[in-house]
Amino acid sequence: KINREAVLGKLSRKRAAIDPRQDNEYKSELAAIGSSLAQQEEIAKSKYPANKIRAMLAREGIQAKIKASVGRVTDDEVKASYNVYRIRQILLQKGSLPEEQLMAKANKIRSAAQSGVDFAKLARENSPAGIGKPGEPFELTFETSFGYPQEVLEAIKKMKAGEISKPIVTDWGIFIVKLEGVTSKTPPNLDKKAMEARREQIRQIREMQAYQQLQKRIEQVQDVKIFDPEILGYWELSKAMRATNPSDMKKHRKLAISALTRARTEKPNNPIVSAKLAQLLYEDGRTEEALRILYPMLEGKEAITEGADLRLLLGDMLVRTGEKERAVEQYKIASEIATSDPSIHQQLAQKFEQLKRQDLAAAERKWLQEYNERLQQFRSLQQSPRTGSPAGGGDKLPSQNPRSR
Repeated sequence: KINREAVLGKLSRKRAAIDPRQDNEYKSELAAIGSSLAQQEEIAKSKYPANKIRAMLAREGIQAKIKASVGRVTDDEVKASYNVYRIRQILLQKGSLPEEQLMAKANKIRSAAQSGVDFAKLARENSPAGIGKPGEPFELTFETSFGYPQEVLEAIKKMKAGEISKPIVTDWGIFIVKLEGVTSKTPPNLDKKAMEARREQIRQIREMQAYQQLQKRIEQVQDVKIFDPEILGYWELSKAMRATNPSDMKKHRKLAISALTRARTEKPNNPIVSAKLAQLLYEDGRTEEALRILYPMLEGKEAITEGADLRLLLGDMLVRTGEKERAVEQYKIASEIATSDPSIHQQLAQKFEQLKRQDLAAAERKWLQEYNERLQQFRSLQQSPRTGSPAGGGDKLPSQNPRSR
């Protein structure tokens, strides 16, 4: 199928559904270039092992099943997606108490709210520290609700103004929501094209949510045992990144740090393990520990690696410990190493600004300006006809020479 598109160009959905072996035009085109279906099948077998094809077919089957399960988005659902829900919420975070005690607390709070106790006051008294302005009303729209627990959204849509929800269990914890009001903000000029665009957005979101639920169910039943501590560290880190509540995220990050610490003990000269461990420790506020790992990797006789991103990280660590001049030196090295990475220079410009080094920030902005000018020249050359001359040849964007400061 992939090769057929390469030969014939973009196919219609109907054409793509036809078995390539039954496509006479495809056969003719292959014959014209001295090939055949048999040759293409042999090439495909060499590129795509049987296990990989089975995995691809399984993935396609899962995607088809998810699409079928989502069903059609109705016109009423499209119009309802323009509703604005003004709510207040109380979140009792998962892990703060045993499950039964947490639910008992949630029921007690709801009863108090229903009996007339100020909801905002209850939110302030029962919300975790650092959550912003607990109890303050806020608006949920189609655009701002992305990432908000689906269970809570579905409950809100069924509530009436002034109503207080029952405790809603989510991966984040238990929510209690008060709906202040609903406002319909359907655009007055909602034509058919806009309706279909919105319908497609809703469908895609629902498919993504269905896939996430499927993945969650798989993870709940699968029994994965990893014996290599490095792989285990990355596995736990991936679970931390997918976690939907702070306590689970913290737990998996802790397990990742533990596994990578063991991996570093077993393979002390593995720079990837050491760098990742240093990054995690720094992000967890354990800066001194992180410095003891990263600094020897980049400086001194025992240095084992180099990289602009690592120099940036080391500089950030030194800033946190108050060693700003040493941090500047690390940032300078990062700038010299990153000969063709604009993202590094964008970060450096911001960091030099924060350190009140306007001269160095200006140099970074100059680098970015020159880089963008060279990029534009390169694109112009690509778009112009090739003549075989040195000016028209080559596909690689030239890097900028390192600058000494």
